[in-house]
Amino acid sequence: MGMIWVGIVNGLREIMAHKVRTLLAVSGIVLGVAALVSMVGVIEGLLGSTRQSFESMGGIERVQLERENPPDRQVDIAFRSPGMTLADVAAIRHTVEDISAVSGVFEMGWRRVQGPRHRDWDRIKGIHPDFFEIMSYEMEFGRSLSEYDLQEKARVIVLGPYLARRLFGRISPVGRHVVLEGEKYSVVGVIREEIVPGIGNSENTLHWKFRQSFIPITTAQERRSVEESISKIELLVDDLEQLPAVKDALTNTVRMAHNGILDFRLETREDQLAELNSMERNFKFSLGGIAAISLVVGGIGIMNVMLASVNERIREIGVRKAIGAQGSDVFIQFICESILISLLGCVIGMFISLGIIRVFQEFVPGGDVIESIPWNAMFIGFAFSNTIGILSGLYPAFRAAMLNPIEALRHE
Repeated sequence: MGMIWVGIVNGLREIMAHKVRTLLAVSGIVLGVAALVSMVGVIEGLLGSTRQSFESMGGIERVQLERENPPDRQVDIAFRSPGMTLADVAAIRHTVEDISAVSGVFEMGWRRVQGPRHRDWDRIKGIHPDFFEIMSYEMEFGRSLSEYDLQEKARVIVLGPYLARRLFGRISPVGRHVVLEGEKYSVVGVIREEIVPGIGNSENTLHWKFRQSFIPITTAQERRSVEESISKIELLVDDLEQLPAVKDALTNTVRMAHNGILDFRLETREDQLAELNSMERNFKFSLGGIAAISLVVGGIGIMNVMLASVNERIREIGVRKAIGAQGSDVFIQFICESILISLLGCVIGMFISLGIIRVFQEFVPGGDVIESIPWNAMFIGFAFSNTIGILSGLYPAFRAAMLNPIEALRHE
């Protein structure tokens, strides 16, 4: 431990004695650490926003069944299928295991909704109560829809936060009424808005998720004089390990309900998650490669400085060995000096990276999603720079440790 302390003290003395040379040597480390920390921090922040949006939309557990044109071989017999209906929802609910929530969706499109003093447009959907769980909706005021509302085909509505603000301001509209297509609906709840800052000019990547309001699916069908037909089915898988089995069970159940006609398609979010993970991995590898090149260049610079230091201090090394210093003592001294130089570059690079991140936060739209201090990236930069410091100091330290003291003392 004593030799390590001596190595640190001597290393600091050498750094202070050759400031310009040291700063030039660590420039590669500075650039490498600054690039690594700032870019990894920026990418993690921006992609973290995308990942948060993905999870807020149900995550990988969410599965969709949508209408699809039947294959060419079934076009002539497609009339045998009743299409996507409420019967499909009931069949899935009663026969498919490992599903925690299922809801039909009846798209009514954009409709004008009239409040007490204002009116505005919003997307209106007819749904089952499970839809709120599938889409991770929480209530700001009141309640969500219930099975009783479906049974009674009740004229009730759950407003999205955007429409609620436009029609009623900041007060709770629960118990009040709105007019939708000439019919009066009682407001039973308002959805709480979730803010996920976006990239670019988007203030909230989930804006469209909350730009819609909901009524019971049976009420929506009655309004459209459609007894059973629905637009799609949304599901939430209870156990991801059972996802392949659930997909097979869903396909078989709906195929039987449609008399063997394949006029539907099953969509999972596995591909989206894989694409997101791949994009994040590619960004990190490419940026990490650029940073690694800078770090290697910095390591070469440190090695050159250390070799020059060994050449300048050959006589000093000979004196130390002549009075009893071991080769291991000399080795430790030069390794400590190499690590100190690398750490200096690491610290400077980290401060520069914090400045770069600050610039991104201030001047890049959506940059506020980036962490001010990306600890993970800093740890990686610290580990890389220390590794480079050790590796670049090995050869000079070994060379100094192997010097013959008699020849070293003769050196001029």
